[in-house]
Amino acid sequence: SVFFVLVVLELLFRMAPSGSSATQMLRVAVVGGGPAGVIAGRFLAEAGHQPVVLERGAAFGGVWSPNPVNRAVYQGLTSNIPKVVMQSFDLDFPAHLPSYIKSHDMGAYFRAYAEKFSLHRFVKFGANVLRVRPLRSTAEEELGDTAWSVSWRIGDLEETEVFDAVVVANGHYEFPYTPEIPGQTRWLAESPTPGARVVLHSSKYEPGDYSGKNVLVVGGRASAVDIARDLRRHAGWVYVLEKSCKRLQAVGNCTHLPLGASIGADGHMLFGETSVDGPPIDMIILATGYAYAYPFLNMKEVGLVVGRDERCLSPLYLHAVHTLRPSLCFIGVPLAVPTPVQVMEAQSRFVASHLLSIRALGSNAREAREVREARQEWVTKRMDVVGERHQDLHLLAGDTFEYVKQLVKESGVATTEFEEFCRRLTVVEHVYADRVARAQKRPWEDDDFRLVEYSVNWSDGSFTVSKL
Repeated sequence: SVFFVLVVLELLFRMAPSGSSATQMLRVAVVGGGPAGVIAGRFLAEAGHQPVVLERGAAFGGVWSPNPVNRAVYQGLTSNIPKVVMQSFDLDFPAHLPSYIKSHDMGAYFRAYAEKFSLHRFVKFGANVLRVRPLRSTAEEELGDTAWSVSWRIGDLEETEVFDAVVVANGHYEFPYTPEIPGQTRWLAESPTPGARVVLHSSKYEPGDYSGKNVLVVGGRASAVDIARDLRRHAGWVYVLEKSCKRLQAVGNCTHLPLGASIGADGHMLFGETSVDGPPIDMIILATGYAYAYPFLNMKEVGLVVGRDERCLSPLYLHAVHTLRPSLCFIGVPLAVPTPVQVMEAQSRFVASHLLSIRALGSNAREAREVREARQEWVTKRMDVVGERHQDLHLLAGDTFEYVKQLVKESGVATTEFEEFCRRLTVVEHVYADRVARAQKRPWEDDDFRLVEYSVNWSDGSFTVSKL
């Protein structure tokens, strides 16, 4: 993949505009004013573009805002990544906060980010985006001619304006992915009393009194493990079903189940034909993630595919730029990123730089075609890597840090700036590696990894860890 990034870099370098850069600056609609939209607005403005951030809520921050439209963050949530790993190099979290912060601290951080970079001048709050439609064909886009019609409603007033480009930055934590567990339909149908058996998505989970409840938690990532740990302290029994579990195992009031488990009509968990030790379940909590859904886009019209069960979005070069409509970009699509702010900043920096080249790309049809084909080949190779597991298309995990470096390098930053950025990012990577080594992954293990404080010396790249 690095080879194809270098190919595109070479082509873009050859096509860099020689005239005034003012002619390359675009008016850009940014859909969403959460973390991705705030960060995108900053880098678009710094590159000289004219962003208009359309946020349907009353404040910056998205799911982290004080009164979010979409309540995907449950009350009392504590981060599972240290603040020094999450934060921007240009804005620290307040020094008095612990390394593992609460959800309201995240909201305050993004509001401070918006304030620091003077982003209120670009935003329309209360703007519910209704439609985003291309006004040019893909052939016209390849020639550098781009235009988008964007419609939104504020209160009872609907407005429509034309933009040169669109950056979709509304996150992907609104439309839950809710797979059906084998045996679930019959289990619900044979409930002893209406409403006695419940299925809910983790986005609706709130810590509370689950005493006497026997709960099946489905999923193996951070939210599933956190919920299972919270439940096992007061629920009757907790079953956790997830793909990384290799064998049936029970500790205390918690049972770890591999794929292949199912629910009996009476609520007992089954593995094959054998009943699993433990009481019958009363509730299912699906910590199964979210679908990629964009109601304001006609996916066929814009040439995007969301894959089976809407678990991926394609074709996006470097998970950010539509290969066939390069004036349509996305921020915040990747999953399992240890450095979310760094990833969104790198994507936004790259997208802002990329959009400056839109007009120049169309000035040479042959080289524009070569760029498109190189980017499409990157997408094809990525699809080949994940195969049938479409849901892993945007999964970064351990590849996050190299991905961030690729984006920043492709955005064309000066060599000295890039070297300093990489030096600091390496420190962050080391802190994160320490966190990974400390974190317990089984649902019955305590989350003591959060009971430490990290202190970083940026000048020499060292860090210390102290226990609380």
